Amino acid sequence: MLVIVLFIGFGGGLGSILQTRLMDVAGEAQTLAAALNHSAFNTANALGPLLAGTAVAAGFGWAATGWVAVGLTLGGLAIWVWAWLDGKRVVAAAA
Repeated sequence: MLVIVLFIGFGGGLGSILQTRLMDVAGEAQTLAAALNHSAFNTANALGPLLAGTAVAAGFGWAATGWVAVGLTLGGLAIWVWAWLDGKRVVAAAA
């Protein structure tokens, strides 16, 4: 449980790091980047309970909420890997 609590804390601390990174790469559109960052967090905060509630309402039981969380986590990880690889490609093309 201690490890899980630490990981939740680390994940929460990433918000300011992501915001700073967006400000660095946004150029002239820093306000738009900040607004989209907050919109993404709010969308994620709403999407998780919506999908978990849908799974419970569909009759899959409370354990299904964990599988929904796994799916959302893997989806987020896939998006991160894609963005990371795309960023490396852009940097290599600029060099």
